Amino acid sequence: METMKFIALVGILIAMIAVVAEVATPEIRCKLGLDKCVEEPDSQRAQQLELEQQRAELEREKSRLREEARQIEQARLRAEQQAKQIELAILRAEQEARRAAEQARLKASYRYADNGNGTVTDNKTALIWLKNANCFGRQNWKTAMQKAANLASGRCGLRDGSTRGMWRLPTKEEWEAMIDDKYVKKDWSQPALSNAAGTGPWQEGDAFSGVQAYLYWSSASYAGDTSYAWDVSLHYGDVYSYDKTNTRYVWPVRGGD
Repeated sequence: METMKFIALVGILIAMIAVVAEVATPEIRCKLGLDKCVEEPDSQRAQQLELEQQRAELEREKSRLREEARQIEQARLRAEQQAKQIELAILRAEQEARRAAEQARLKASYRYADNGNGTVTDNKTALIWLKNANCFGRQNWKTAMQKAANLASGRCGLRDGSTRGMWRLPTKEEWEAMIDDKYVKKDWSQPALSNAAGTGPWQEGDAFSGVQAYLYWSSASYAGDTSYAWDVSLHYGDVYSYDKTNTRYVWPVRGGD
């Protein structure tokens, strides 16, 4: 009886193994010992490894390209910012150039142009005057001539690089050209000079400083008596001859020779 049960169990087990053998994959059959295990060829493993390496390389390349794209975008943004800054700088330069041109145009149209170095240019005569019209006070004619001849940059507010011998007293004719008849006064209150623009009477600092409504020496001796020299009355606008021992104001000029 026991033998019969054992035989029946063995038969059932064999039947189950047969069923499993029919549906099992080669790998399972290999593990169950039903079939001989077949190892994957070396070439297939090598191909698989190569594919994995290629995938890894591809991912690295993608990462590199993404980083390059990010850097390129940053560079583009920086370039745009720099372009905007350059454009603004160009606009500012153009505006400054227009302002400078307008100032130059106005300066050229003015009677007097302050050169910013202690000198003023008379655009009517092209003479360059000392801005300070009262640097030396009142002197006799000989001393006035010496003071003017010895004037140089660093004195009387000059910063123009001029040297001794470049400055002199104005001639009689230069004084006559300097006078503006529209502003002649008979009460000694106002020099007969125009303002820088030539549109009104002179005022302190426009363009000269220290102008005295009194007498100034010229460089010219009186032909009839060389002990006399010509001077100009800035309040009357007239030119007279006086003894050189008299004292008059000194206003140096250069150029126009």
